[in-house]
Amino acid sequence: MNLNDYGFTPDLLPEDAQGVPARITAVHRERCALVCEHGEGYGRLKKGAYYAGAGQFPTVGDFVLIDWSPAGDSRILRTLPRRTYFFRRAPLTGGEQAVAANCDWVFVMQSMNQNFNLKRLERYLAAAWQIGRASCRERV
Repeated sequence: MNLNDYGFTPDLLPEDAQGVPARITAVHRERCALVCEHGEGYGRLKKGAYYAGAGQFPTVGDFVLIDWSPAGDSRILRTLPRRTYFFRRAPLTGGEQAVAANCDWVFVMQSMNQNFNLKRLERYLAAAWQIGRASCRERV
């Protein structure tokens, strides 16, 4: 499996990188689905590093370094720097709640039934607009 097909570029790796690069494809509480050069698998956070504040918690789309384990869950060692970051305000705390990272396109869709909410659509469009503006500034 070629991680370049998933948007990985070698410039994302820091000089002191140890581990296998992988991309998070889904997050299920403390367990993440990921893809790397060895194929698809699952990973769990290295709790000592993440809970001590040493890194950003990974979200869908993040590139991470893992300690690959073919027999079970791999250990996620570190989250690599993000090019873009899509978040929303957390309902209870008002802080940031990660939605996705390193995405080139954002599609905002909403049902046209009784659940249609114009205010929600406006919030999501504003969030997508902010990501686009931030990623344009980073590329310049």
